[in-house]
Amino acid sequence: MAGTRNWQAGEYVNGTLTIQLPDLTVARIDEVPLVLIKDACPLLFHVFEDGANGAIQGSIEAPSLELVSRFLCYLYTQNDYMNGEDDFESRSLLLHAQVCFMAQNYDVPQLEVAAHLNFTHATELSCCLPDPPHDLSQAIEFVYARLPNETALLQTLLHYCVGNYQYHRLGENKAFRQVVFETPEFHRGLCQTFLSRDFQDDGAAEIMRMEICRPNPYSNAVLEKRALGDYPFEHWFDAEPLPDDECDAAQNPTKRRKIDTEPEFILVHRPKEAAEVVAESDSSSDEEGFTVVHRPKPTTPFAASDVLPTEAPPIQVNPFADDQAESPVMDLLGPSTDSSNPPASPTASESSDWSLV
Repeated sequence: MAGTRNWQAGEYVNGTLTIQLPDLTVARIDEVPLVLIKDACPLLFHVFEDGANGAIQGSIEAPSLELVSRFLCYLYTQNDYMNGEDDFESRSLLLHAQVCFMAQNYDVPQLEVAAHLNFTHATELSCCLPDPPHDLSQAIEFVYARLPNETALLQTLLHYCVGNYQYHRLGENKAFRQVVFETPEFHRGLCQTFLSRDFQDDGAAEIMRMEICRPNPYSNAVLEKRALGDYPFEHWFDAEPLPDDECDAAQNPTKRRKIDTEPEFILVHRPKEAAEVVAESDSSSDEEGFTVVHRPKPTTPFAASDVLPTEAPPIQVNPFADDQAESPVMDLLGPSTDSSNPPASPTASESSDWSLV
């Protein structure tokens, strides 16, 4: 049954160790002798249990497969995990930092001390070579992410970077500058180390002027509003939220929407200087783009009878004219039948022809 042990601790049995890597891939190491790791690392020994098919299996998480192999090698032999490899591998600061991290997790103090010594030896060896360690940037990221409380390891790394900043041209190293930018704690540690060394090393001013990534206390919305200033940036929105009455009308089609009789805005022109406008005078302003014309009302209003006459004027007919029947006016009016008002006698000043008054 899974989760139980059907074997004794002293028996010489082998197990299969499954390693889950940071990129979510899985690796396996077979034939792990459990009797050799029982006393060297009890925490790792208790990881192994009986699997579903009767095999002894264990599972852990680790930064790399190479790290687990060196860790098991140390548990087998109780000796240096480097196994006398060349200087290129021994200068790997990242490997020594990862071994120190794993030794802390599985409570192997001897291995932790050995990893510290190898880390310091790698930095001292790099001081004698023209190039920095090939994984310096990765080691800095790993130490500050996984081992932030290892003061001795951090001080060793900071003193190496400060003492060899100009010699190894770290200021021209793009990866190093990127780590400084992304890790403000590392930049702060470099400045403090320069201060503790009385700024006797070259490159102190250059490191202090390096750009770093500072946390942003404002949200993106606040930053956009600050960038636009007082401009009403809501005008750029595609749609504005509807008022409550319009939302209710949209949800209830049968409900009549309230009509707002008041105008939304009123355009008022206030001139800069109040001056009396002279009658029949035109004043124009090219700056403001309009013309003001004052036309006063007439002092005496027109009467309706002055515009359109209500009655036609009286027509007078001369009865003494000979061609009375041929006059077009007589054709319209016909012969006069009123004998009470006889027509007046014509005077010398009047014409003998028909006239309309």
